[in-house]
Order: sequence, then C-alpha cells, then structure tokens
Amino acid sequence: MSLSKKRVLCLILACVTVFLCSCGDNTGSVTETETDIIAEDTTVTTEDGDDVTPDKETVKNLNYVLLDSKEKIDECTTAAGMKLSYNAAGYMDVTFASSAKNPYINFVMPSDKLYAKTYPYIAFIVKTNNTSVGGKVHFGTTKDNTYSANASFLHNDTAGWQLIYIYNVGSSGMDSNSTTLNGDYTKLRLAMFDSVSDTNNTYSIKAMGVFSSMEKMKDWAKGLTDKSVLEYTRDELVALNSGLYLGNEFTTPSNEYRPSRYAYSIESDYNKQIALENTNGFGGICSNYAFRADYLMNESEFDKIEAAFVAMKEIGMYGWIYDEFHWPSGKAYGQVLDGNPEYEEIAICQYIVTGSGSTISYTKPADAVKIEYALVKDSSGTIYHIDYTDTSINASAPSGDWKLYVYLREKTSTQTETSDFRTLRSVNKLSLGATQKFIQTTYQKYYDNMPNGFSNVEAFFTDEPAFYYANFSQLMWEDSLPEVYKQMWGIDIWDSLPSLYTGDTVADKLARLRYYETAAKMVTENYYGALADWCEDHGTALSGHLLYTEMLKDHVHRYGGDLINLLGTMQIPGEDLLFIEPAKMMNTDNYGCSFMGMKYVVSAARSFEREHAFVEFNPGVGSTSNSVVLEDPLLYCKGGATIARFMGIDKFSYMNPQNTMNYDQLKQWNEYVGRMNVVLEDAEMTSGVAVFYPIKTVQAYHYAGVKHYSGTYVSEIDAKYNTLCYNLITSGTDFNIINEDNILSATIDNGVMTIGNGSYNVIAVAYSEVMSLECLQKLNDFVQSGGKVLWVGEKPSLADDAAEQSAFNSVAANFAGDTVYNNENICDIIGQYDNVDATFDNLNGEVLVSQYEKDGKTIYFLCNWQKKLKSVTVNLPETAKISVYYPGTGVIEVINSANSCTVSIPAYEGAFIVVE
Repeated sequence: MSLSKKRVLCLILACVTVFLCSCGDNTGSVTETETDIIAEDTTVTTEDGDDVTPDKETVKNLNYVLLDSKEKIDECTTAAGMKLSYNAAGYMDVTFASSAKNPYINFVMPSDKLYAKTYPYIAFIVKTNNTSVGGKVHFGTTKDNTYSANASFLHNDTAGWQLIYIYNVGSSGMDSNSTTLNGDYTKLRLAMFDSVSDTNNTYSIKAMGVFSSMEKMKDWAKGLTDKSVLEYTRDELVALNSGLYLGNEFTTPSNEYRPSRYAYSIESDYNKQIALENTNGFGGICSNYAFRADYLMNESEFDKIEAAFVAMKEIGMYGWIYDEFHWPSGKAYGQVLDGNPEYEEIAICQYIVTGSGSTISYTKPADAVKIEYALVKDSSGTIYHIDYTDTSINASAPSGDWKLYVYLREKTSTQTETSDFRTLRSVNKLSLGATQKFIQTTYQKYYDNMPNGFSNVEAFFTDEPAFYYANFSQLMWEDSLPEVYKQMWGIDIWDSLPSLYTGDTVADKLARLRYYETAAKMVTENYYGALADWCEDHGTALSGHLLYTEMLKDHVHRYGGDLINLLGTMQIPGEDLLFIEPAKMMNTDNYGCSFMGMKYVVSAARSFEREHAFVEFNPGVGSTSNSVVLEDPLLYCKGGATIARFMGIDKFSYMNPQNTMNYDQLKQWNEYVGRMNVVLEDAEMTSGVAVFYPIKTVQAYHYAGVKHYSGTYVSEIDAKYNTLCYNLITSGTDFNIINEDNILSATIDNGVMTIGNGSYNVIAVAYSEVMSLECLQKLNDFVQSGGKVLWVGEKPSLADDAAEQSAFNSVAANFAGDTVYNNENICDIIGQYDNVDATFDNLNGEVLVSQYEKDGKTIYFLCNWQKKLKSVTVNLPETAKISVYYPGTGVIEVINSANSCTVSIPAYEGAFIVVE
C-alpha cells in the first residue's frame, strides 16, 4: 500500500471513529482504556484544510503542562476575587476572596497546534476541600475563539490529588461535526464550584493537559495523583478481589448480569453489530423484525434474526424479542384486525336525553357503532326497560319527566389503518380471540422461523398494551363482558350502568367496583395470561411494560384495576423509564419515571415468586426537553440505574436511539449495573414491611366521564398514597406493596405473613375504605398471631359484597381501638416493627436503605440519589466482618472486625455493606 493511500485510509478510519464516539460527553474519574480516536502519529486535517502529520515526539512533550514553577503560574489569569500562588511543593494554590463570583482560571495552552478532535480529553490534576460541587471546563479553538464550548465535571471523594476531566466530543451543544472541534485549541478555562465560591474553599492544581485517549490520560495521571483516587486496572482489581465473597464476578460481571441493548432491527452484518454491543459491555440484544412494509412476512428476515441469535448464544450473549411494529403491542402492524374487524377495541359511552311526555324517540349518531343498551328513569329514579334496535329507540315513556340513558357502542380510535403505525386502530385487550391471533401472527412466527435460534430467546417484550386511546367517558367493553360479569357476581350488569358514571350510594360504589374488577380479570387472563402461557409452553418468558403504572387512577382506567395481579401473570414483570434524572424519579406524580411504577412491578414479582423484574431504560427521551442529562450522561444514567436497582429492577434494556452516551460511557454503565446485579442476585429483601394496595377503594370511587387527573377523591387517594410510599422509603424503610389476593394466599406463622418471596411482620393499610370480608378476617388472624397492622388515613368500613356487611362490621370491631396514623407519623412508628437491626447516621432522606439476606449474610444497599457525595455511617448490633462493595469502581473494602463503618457514596451511585 502506498504512503498516500495509507494516509487516506488513516483519515477515513479516524473520521469513522470520531463519529462513533460522538454521542455524549464523558466526565468523572479515570475509567477503562478506550481506543484512540486518532492516533498521535496519523495524518489530520487542519482548520485550513491542509493534511499534516504532527511530529510524534513534539506533540507528546507539548500536550500537557506541569504547574511546577512560578513562571508557569504567572501565565495564568483569573476572575476577580481570586489569587494564584506558587507552592514550594511544586503546584499552584488558589485562594478566594469572600463570595467570589464565577471563579475561573484561564490557562495557556502547551502548544498552538493541538487539534481538538485529536485530543478530545481535557484533564486537570487537582485537590480541594469541597468535593461535593463540580464545575465546568470551557475551551476555544481557531474556529471559535470565544469559550463557546463547555462540559461539566464532578470531583472525586478524596482529600488528595485527583484527576478531573471532560470528553469534548458530544459535550453540551456540540457533536462530531461541530465547527469548534475542527480547529486547534487556543484557550482553556477551568470554572470551579459551579461558578460560586467563598473563603472556606481551597483549591490546588498540579497539572493540565489534553489527550487523544482515555488510556494515555490515565497513564499520565498515575504519576501525578494519589493511587487511591484512580480506578484500578482490570488486572489490579482481579488481584485485589480474588478470593473475596463474590469478588471475581463483582470485578468482571458476566453477560447474564448486564443490560441488553435494544436494536430496532438486526443488521445485515449482524456479526459486526453483535461484536460492537459486546465490546460496549452489553450482555444481550433485544430486537425484532425490521419495521417495514413486509413486517413479519419475509422468511429471509427471520433467517437473519435466527442467525444473529445463534451467533449471540455462541459468545454467551442472550436475546430478547420486541413483539410489535413500534407500539402499543397487540396489533401485529394491523394484521390482527385484517379479516377480523370484531377484534377492534370498542367501548360503551353513556348519553342522557331528558324529556317529558308519552313517547321517546332517539336515533343513533352516525359515528357510533350501535345502541348497546337503553333504559329510562322517571323523576323518582325508578328504572323502566324499553325496546330499542341497534340504531333507534321508539318507545312509550313513563308519566311526567323522564331521563333516557343510552349506551352507545363506540370505537376508541377514528383513524383509518395506514402504513403509519401511529394511526392503526387499537385491538381489544379484553378479547381472547384477538390475543390468540396476535400470538399466531407474531409469537408463533418467531418460533416457527427460528428452529435453531429460539432457544436463545430469553423473553418477549410486549409494549404498553392498555385501554389506549379512549376518552374518559368511554368504558372498556367486549361482547362477552356481560356474561363474565354475571358469572363473577351472579347478577346482570345492565341496570348498574348508570352507577358507573355517577352516584355516591353503597350500591353505586359496589357497581363500579364489580365492573372494573370484571374488566381487570378479562385483561389479565385474555391478554397477559394468554401471552404468558404461550411463552411458558415454548420455553421463554413474557416481559415488557404497561402504560401509566405510576397512579392508581390509571390502573383503573387503563386496565380495569388490579395492577399487581396483572403484572403477576408475566414471568418478568416490567416498567419503562423515560426520564432518568433522580430528582424526577423520586417525585410522586411523574409519568414515565416515578419510583412508584417500579415499586409496583417489583412488588408483584416478589409476591408471585418471579426471579427478575425489568425496565426499559431510555435516557434520551427526557433529555430532549431537559438538557441536564446531556451535561453528564454517564452520571445521570448511573443515577437512574441506581434507583431502579434499589427498587428491585435487575433486567435493563437500554433503548436509546438518541445515543446519549458514548462507547466508553456505555462500557462503564453496563459494568456498573452488572456489579449491582451480582451482589443482589438471589438475595431476599427482608425489611419485613408491606404496604396494602387500596385498589378496591379507587375502583369504587372512579367515575367514568370525569377527567380524573385532578379534583376528585380518586386523585386525593393517589396523592396521599404515593406520598406515604415516598415518606417511608426516604425515611429508611423499604417495603413491598401487596394486594388482597396476595393476603388471601398467604401463610401466617407466629406473627409473620409470608407471600411469595416476601415475609412481613408489619402491614400498613392506607386509604382503604373498601375491602373484602375475607381479607379483613385474614388481617385479623395476622394480628392475633402476633403481627402488626397499622392503619393510615382510615380503617376499612365497607365490604365489597353488600350481603357480608354485617359480618364485616363484626370483624372490624376488633380494630376499633387501634390508632389511625397519618403519612408523617407512620414513619416514626413503623420502624419499631421492621426487621432491620442496624441503624444509620446521616441518611437525611437523601440516601435510601434496603436490607437483604443472601448466603447467610446480611446486605445493606445504600442508594445516594443526590448529585453530591454522601457519607453514611452504619451501626451494627454486634461486632462483625464488614465488606463494602463499590460498584462504580469495582473495589471491595474489607473491615475484619467492627460494629460500625462509614461509607462515602459518590453522587448518584450505590454501595453495598455485606455483614458476615
């Protein structure tokens, strides 16, 4: 190969690599080796468009500065209120005047020929007494000399010398095509403490430099920083952790513990695709038939998918299948309704016509399907049954004023099916026939066309099936619903229909409860249950997530009610996470990210003895409207994953078409998640606390036709219940949510109620006016055996069956003297009854704690959901061997004999205390 051709090839390879690495900035402490973006001795293009070959030795000597002389320090300039001085030990000291504003230092570049794309890592060696606040690095180039480019960093937790750095490709406001990055560095600014300081802060700087790769920066830093500050190399970690409990697997988690990458299709060069994701640290790939017009129709596409799944299996990666052309699942891109219009989602909606006189006349609107039912009430409320056809009503009226109640069958979407998945008509999730056709068109096709690869299908991912596009006045319907209702309750549904829209009597409340429980049973059995049964029969699992799981009111409106039972049908219950900022995740009323959605999912998994719980992890959705994630994507992705893992999630599918993180960050994140999973695999959460799920009360108060997001009693219950859960978990009390069926199936022994994988000695029953007699009696049995029930807000007073109200009152009398707590004081009381023996100092609601048991050891999971380092002290009842596992670094710290230890947890990370 000629020299010129070689240079051209080098340039092409360099550009390709820059492009691949251009998704997100990289901030934090030193991490694993990264392949050079452009080698230091390759040809690059200057801002003038000329090809030049930098002199290797010259560049090597001029890409960093040691601040080891007064002359070098004098070349720097600062903001007002700051002073730079030379320390005889060989570095720069920085002092601050009172309330110094916007503290920064401008540095002289070591060379005027340092190409920004060639040297994307900008690094400093510093030490400071304020490690809880980060800062920003700004730079300019010959293409933009105005400090327009910048990226954030955080300090490490150390009093010694530490490495801070940014990765400029993909920094805030930039990408690989940025004009700024096409030039040589001309200026560099370090802004400390998020631009605010005072005289109590100290700062020293030993050196600064720019580097072409993580590896070169890391090698440079090793001679300038304290050893404890740097991440250990892989070989060093292996040597340190070998022989320790979980040490080898914790150091380098195997693929089973790592997240999968969601890919929107299997590429033609699937081996390259698999190798890339494996290199990025993913343990598997979740994918599907390509989203195109021949969806599920071309055997050659299945051949490619099968070959990829076989290839993944050969190298130890697992596979998942996404089961729809985008979302929501169940349509098979229109194929379920093709030839079967009866499977379309339908609803009934109430319309009232008032009148007086002897006759009633009514004609169905053109856009309604048919008249499903009609009745008349006179002025006293007496019901009269009348004759009607599918399209009209012509009947005699009762004397005086009357109201005609018409229940029209309607379709929930009005669009015509087209090639756009977003306009496809919805499929009825209450219809077993619709689900069976979905199985045949989708699940069975994968099975039939992947004879060699299907054994590597760990799970199917079903996405957001629900009562989807309906307005709030529409009610889920299916032809068999009246029959199922009568089988469940022994009465007809028809005369109860007006109660679904209004009424505060006991009869009205129970009518609503009966309807929603019927719909929930049909959705659970006919959609999720049917899919789960097929998966179990074919050696795989059903996973995925629902729509709007965070709020009780949506559990009712979207799928009838009992979310816990519905999730329990899935072998791997799941949730989506569309916003990964910890502050949003710990908010009680956010959709698509609140901790409550994950708490429901994991609680169901534990009650139904499921081994895993899943989350669709997408850091890019929130960042499109909230640029804070883009300032430090790895930091926020760690934060989102830490909270998810704390809630009990262990299966992650990284769905991120926005490419929020670059390759190096992905490797770090995947390893971080893997290490958390290693520690908690097969561990049992043992706090001993359960919170009751008040869904029957919400069903009883859920009026159709009322926009239920505000101003209703259901909304009040939602707010109070979610606040209770938040208060408990931020006060240091972890818990599971349990429903009536869980309690009815439980065993009780000596004050402990065992449900699936959970055992409880205290149950908080909150905002539960309505309950079954059987459940109340079981709670009474629990108390009689020595367990504790704590009532929050109110005690149950209404039986779910009117015929059992008298017996219900008799059992309820046993609790007449019990205290009713509020959201705040319950947190002070519940700790008296949990199983947690250790105490913790400095949690302050900013660090969450959960207790686990595994292999005869007690494990405490500490989750720091703050964007600052937090130090927590754990106090044990007796002396023990304590080991602290840091998933962010892979380091295991062993304390052989102690009854307390203090753990410093980095921002948005977790730590595990293992007590033997």
